[in-house]
Amino acid sequence: MYTMTDEEILTIVTPMVEEMQLGWDEDSYERFTSNLSGEFLQFMTRDEFDKQRGEIFPKLGKHTGLTFVHIHRNPTDVSVLWEMECTGRSMSALICCRFTKIKQRVVITEGWINF
Repeated sequence: MYTMTDEEILTIVTPMVEEMQLGWDEDSYERFTSNLSGEFLQFMTRDEFDKQRGEIFPKLGKHTGLTFVHIHRNPTDVSVLWEMECTGRSMSALICCRFTKIKQRVVITEGWINF
């Protein structure tokens, strides 16, 4: 992924983050976690998902859009930052996800939201 253009990276990772956010909006753990790495899944259990959603969703509401901000390349992965618009907040939140290829499949290895 290190040598890919921004456009190539975004073509792969943006639909993955959109799917994750739709899972969040719909309270669907299966949809939310469908592109997470095995290591990330060890942390993001159903109980952890329910806990975080219970704390964050009332403050942000559903997501209404993502605006690309920046890609940071590392030799083994890339981190992508977006502004995320939400129904429950007039200001955007920031979402950052780290992606890597594992056995020819791109997966989300970490994710953060700041609001």
